[in-house]
Amino acid sequence: MSIRCGDGLPAWWALHVLALFTIAVAQPLYQVLGHPDHAPFFVEHRSTAADIVLMIVGVSILAPAILCLLVALVRLFSHTASRALYLVIVLSLFWVAFLPIGARIADGIACLILSTVAAGLATAVYTRIDLVRSFVSVLSIAALVSASIFAASPTVRPLLQGAGLRDLSVVSAAAASPDIVVIVFDELPLVSLLDERREIDAVRYPGFGRLAKTSTWYRNAATTHYVTTGAIASLLVGGEYAKYLRELRRRSPTKSALLDRSNAPDNLFSMLEEHYDVFAFETTSMLAPEHPDVAALAPPLGVRLRLLIVDTAVLFAHIVAPQGLRGSLPVIEGQWSNFLGPKTAPQTDEWRYGGAGLRVKEFRDLLRTSSTPSMFYLHVLTPHFPFIFNERGQLHTNIFRFITEQLRRATGSNDWPSEVAAQLAQQAHLLQLGYTDLLLGLILDRLDQVGILEDAMLIVTADHGITFHWDESLEGTEDLAEIQASETLLVPLFVKFPGQATAVVSDDPVQTIDILPTVAEIAGATVSWEIDGISLRGRVPADRQRIAYFPSRKSLPEVIDPEHRALARKIELFGSGAIEDVYRMGPVPELIGEPLSSIAARDSSATYELFDAARYRNVNPEGPKLPAYVQGVLRDARAEARARPCEVAIAVNGVVRGTGRCTDRAIRDLRAGAETDGEPGDNGGDYFTVRVPPGSFQAGQNRVSVYLIAAREPGNAVELVRLLEEG
Repeated sequence: MSIRCGDGLPAWWALHVLALFTIAVAQPLYQVLGHPDHAPFFVEHRSTAADIVLMIVGVSILAPAILCLLVALVRLFSHTASRALYLVIVLSLFWVAFLPIGARIADGIACLILSTVAAGLATAVYTRIDLVRSFVSVLSIAALVSASIFAASPTVRPLLQGAGLRDLSVVSAAAASPDIVVIVFDELPLVSLLDERREIDAVRYPGFGRLAKTSTWYRNAATTHYVTTGAIASLLVGGEYAKYLRELRRRSPTKSALLDRSNAPDNLFSMLEEHYDVFAFETTSMLAPEHPDVAALAPPLGVRLRLLIVDTAVLFAHIVAPQGLRGSLPVIEGQWSNFLGPKTAPQTDEWRYGGAGLRVKEFRDLLRTSSTPSMFYLHVLTPHFPFIFNERGQLHTNIFRFITEQLRRATGSNDWPSEVAAQLAQQAHLLQLGYTDLLLGLILDRLDQVGILEDAMLIVTADHGITFHWDESLEGTEDLAEIQASETLLVPLFVKFPGQATAVVSDDPVQTIDILPTVAEIAGATVSWEIDGISLRGRVPADRQRIAYFPSRKSLPEVIDPEHRALARKIELFGSGAIEDVYRMGPVPELIGEPLSSIAARDSSATYELFDAARYRNVNPEGPKLPAYVQGVLRDARAEARARPCEVAIAVNGVVRGTGRCTDRAIRDLRAGAETDGEPGDNGGDYFTVRVPPGSFQAGQNRVSVYLIAAREPGNAVELVRLLEEG
């Protein structure tokens, strides 16, 4: 019979901590991390079998053991204090366990209150009923069961088995075969690279312009899938991955959820590895055999574990936090690691702002000549959301909390929270694409430096795009769905064939699944399995049927917009040419760059509050981090704002650097698919978010001021309304 909690700690109390910790913490984590769609989490963390075993031991045993140790240490000095600490731990674990349940019933503070009441009742029942405590003792076996199920899951088991290092002794040189370089950018719609003539905007994106001058650009290239895992899988197997997997399972059933050799034994890497030295950085799969030189670039165990622990903690906070409170947590959508943000490396002349990781520097270091032909493969996680880089590569805080997978589907609905949010996000994307272009340029420089650029086969593409188009007049129409499909499915595809030195533009109906058979023909390799792709060295039928998923299976000719309206809207908002013009998307771009002294302004009693105003007090314009947005809220400005929604001008150090429209909620609080409510000002304030160029800031203190733009009449000069800063 158990001892009552009122008389001291219950018998088997340590097992109770183990059981409750498993239910509250370990099992929810294992359920999310073991999901088939989440296998890239461990791939991106470069987790080895040792990493995962240590994580399981830490979550299932070490963490609850630390709690028990604290209780035991306190008990050495006071039984009463140890009993109180124990009850606090029990209450806390019950509370954490009830949070996800409470979130289904209520949100925000209401969820916290509901979960607290439920945890209090559960703790009271636990302390008073012997049978309940006995049941909890039996539940302690869940720690072993949940850990075992997680380790045996199709997601984790392949990682525990390990891919192993590649035995390079089996590689036989084929001197006639050229080196092959494949670069896949993530979430890059073709429309982002184009100017008004449907040509590569070489002024705004000189890296891509340089590539286009010596390669074949397939202007109508399309991906096969709107999700990274599906798009990459299809690219690497040369066909519809769903069809490939069905055939594989018909012949040999597989249970692996990770994209590895068990469920894709025939792929781009396996096709080449007999005669090619394969260097691959792939985020979503483990298809490439690990090259010793690539393995040597992995962070040490301590660094990997530290990042894994931090990211797992952030992930768990998202699991248990009510929806309304997740806005204060770091964004995890659209990324698999570094949830607290990438770390900056020491600046060098070549990597002015350190490159912020992204594996590009590692990839460049591996590019070299060899007596054995080499295949270099890199999947770059830019310009994918979250938007945290300016065009120089300096870091800034991401202000968007949108799930981008939602925004790649051709729904025919305006799924961004508002038109302002969609345009701000597209602006951030285009600027982050500027950094992506810089990275491409550095790779091209390295290829040229080591002498393989001319004779190598170079392929540059993207896994999929994303749609930013907002048009209220097209809401719910097939026209809007066509525009969205074009942004999602049409991707850049450049192929520089060995020896090619002139530009070619092809409008053939090609897809990213054509990369594999094209590589096979150039490398003299044999494709021993059925594929859907066709070699781009031959003739591509004009009536070729192309299939893509977004999310359902569709024929591309039925869904692509022939009028290129997404491009027209992009040009209307952001122009073409100099990347600085991306900052001129506001409602009154003619004000940008004008000193305040040259613009008429009248005083008012309306006020504004800047969010995070301390960021402007000590700025290093040449540092690795730099503010990008000016955000805040206007109060009592409704009478002054004759135009609805109101418009603001942002001045930094006496010069207007950006203009924007107000919203009824802060952009950082909006989510995809959740429309704004009512007119601006309904929440008691008008919120503004305006992006300003990096050149706006001076070293040290900066003076940021906000002006209301008075109603503009045709032919009249713009008048500003001077607002007072609160505090």
